[in-house]
Amino acid sequence: MKTLQLQGTAEVEPDPNIRDFIFRELTMAQKGSASSALPPVTRLDKGEFITIRIKPTAGSYRDYQEIR
Repeated sequence: MKTLQLQGTAEVEPDPNIRDFIFRELTMAQKGSASSALPPVTRLDKGEFITIRIKPTAGSYRDYQEIR
């Protein structure tokens, strides 16, 4: 298990080129994935997808992987 606690300022991404890039990345088939199912974001109607930009001010990452 891995966790990230992030604190910062969030705002809606105003740049349509960045929004389109993120949408394309989210909807591409994942390499190495056994499933060919599309992610739920592909079932949204036009205008329902919002990209949020977070400007971090603090963060804490933890990796709880067992050491063998």
